[in-house]
Amino acid sequence: MCAERASRALIRGWGRPVTSEGRNVPRPRHIVRCPVREMTKGLHGWDAFKSTKFYDVAVAAPFLAFYVFALSGVTARIAQESPALMSGRWNTALLLDFLLNIVTALYVAMTISAVVIRKMPVAKSEGVKPRLIALIGANLQMSFFALPRAIVSVPVSAVSLIVATLGIAAELAVLARLRRSFSILPEARELVTRGPYRWIRHPLYLTGTITGLGLCLQFEQPWGFLITLATFGFQLWRMHYEEAVLTRAFPAYAAYARKTARLIPGIY
Repeated sequence: MCAERASRALIRGWGRPVTSEGRNVPRPRHIVRCPVREMTKGLHGWDAFKSTKFYDVAVAAPFLAFYVFALSGVTARIAQESPALMSGRWNTALLLDFLLNIVTALYVAMTISAVVIRKMPVAKSEGVKPRLIALIGANLQMSFFALPRAIVSVPVSAVSLIVATLGIAAELAVLARLRRSFSILPEARELVTRGPYRWIRHPLYLTGTITGLGLCLQFEQPWGFLITLATFGFQLWRMHYEEAVLTRAFPAYAAYARKTARLIPGIY
C-alpha cells in the first residue's frame, strides 16, 4: 500500500527538476511516509506489538466491557418505559427520563465505537498517576447510582432531567468533532481545532460537568453534589496531564493554547 502511494507520488513529480542522470527530483511535499511503518521502525517483539491496533483495543477492553454493561442497563430502562409511552400512559417526568435514557444510550454507544475506531496514539503520558487520575475523572460520576434516589418535586426533577439531557447531547456533538481522536487516558492522536475546539481546549469536560450538575439533583444531597465537585477536580487535574502530552506531541499546540480557553472563554 505504501509502495503504491509512493509510486503515485513519484508519477506526479514528472516535470520537476532532474539530476545529472536524468532522474526526477520530486518536491518535498511528494515525500510519502507510511505512518505504521515509521511508528514501528526499529521495534521488535513486545514493543512492536504495543504499536498495533490490536494492542490498543485490548488495553481498552475493560473500559469497553464496562460501557457495554452500562449500555445494556440503559437500553433495558428504555424498554421498560416504552410501553407506557406507546399506550399514552405517560407524564412529563416519564417523558424526560425516557429522553435522557435515549441520549445516554447514544452517548455510550458512540463512546464504544470511538474507542474501537480511534487512531493510534503518537504520544502517551508516562507513569501510573496520570492514567489513574484520568480513569477516576472519567468514571467517578458513575458512583451516583450507588446513592439513594432523592425525593424531589416535579419542577426540580424536570430541571435535573433537562440539564442532564442537554449536557449529554452536547457531549455527543463534541464526540462527533473528535471523531477518531478520542482518548480516555492522557494520549495524543491528533490536534483537533475544529468545532468547539476553536474556542475551548476541553469542551468534552465542560459538557460532562453540565451533565453531572443535572444528574446530581436526582440523588441524595450533599453526596450527589460532592461527587460532581470531586469529578470536576479530577478533570482539572486530568486536563494538565493531557496538555503536557499534547504539547510534547504537537509543536503547534502551544500557540493554539495561547489563543483558546481551557474551559470557559474569558474566564478560564
